[in-house]
Amino acid sequence: MTSSPAISPTGNIYIGSRDCNLYALRPDGTLLWSYKTGDSILSSPVIGPEGTIYIGSSDYKLYALSPEGRHLWEYDTHSPISPSPCLSPDGTIFLGTNVGLLFAFSPNGGLKWSKRYGRDIYSSFSSPTAGPKGGVYIGSENGRLYGFTHGGEVVLRIQTGKAIQCSIALGPDGTLYFGSYDKNFYAVGPDGNLKWSYKTGGWIESSPALGAGGSVYFGAAELDEGGQRVGRLYALSHEGQLVWSFRTEDWIESSPAIGPDGAIYFGANDHYVYAIGSPQGKN
Repeated sequence: MTSSPAISPTGNIYIGSRDCNLYALRPDGTLLWSYKTGDSILSSPVIGPEGTIYIGSSDYKLYALSPEGRHLWEYDTHSPISPSPCLSPDGTIFLGTNVGLLFAFSPNGGLKWSKRYGRDIYSSFSSPTAGPKGGVYIGSENGRLYGFTHGGEVVLRIQTGKAIQCSIALGPDGTLYFGSYDKNFYAVGPDGNLKWSYKTGGWIESSPALGAGGSVYFGAAELDEGGQRVGRLYALSHEGQLVWSFRTEDWIESSPAIGPDGAIYFGANDHYVYAIGSPQGKN
């Protein structure tokens, strides 16, 4: 499974699988239902305010399913879908595709607009992030971060050195946080001006998590002095200063999650799941 789970207010768990199915599980882990699409599901589901589940599939389609697993509607994007959809406060569903097209749908499946943001040379995997006033942000394989209005107008272009494959984290003051394959992590103001950047030892595919006091956590894929693959979880202050880092024995491509007690959870390609619980980054 590449898909990450989504959990409903009732505790039901929804997750996609490479076997082409979206699974709905009860809180005790028993199967509630499954829905089969036409190809593997790499995208992660998102749950709407009415309980509707939205999921993209490699069969090129975005699906909308009821909480009971009933098919509501589908839309053929004519591209494999690895990015995950997101929802704006007004219920608009935003979806990026592997070929660099961004779609906006109404809750009933009607297409509002679609815009190209990538070059369709390499696949784009960044998932959109809904912003204030109904806007949306997304990264691209062409090395740019794009900001769109609710109506689909491009209002922000930020160039980095290489592809942006992570999703953007949005701070409470509108600051955009994201990493790039150019090995840099960026904090950019809502006006598009760079606040700061931090140079890591490797490319960044991990999407950032924002903690208390404006701290930022993300993983990187690096090589050690002997050329061996290692991962590193970084903790930066809101001013872009290194607070601590934690090394793993293979790349970190997953995105960290922060628990209610402040612990940071993440997985690495060394087959371990980690919980970092102290300010010094000890597990």
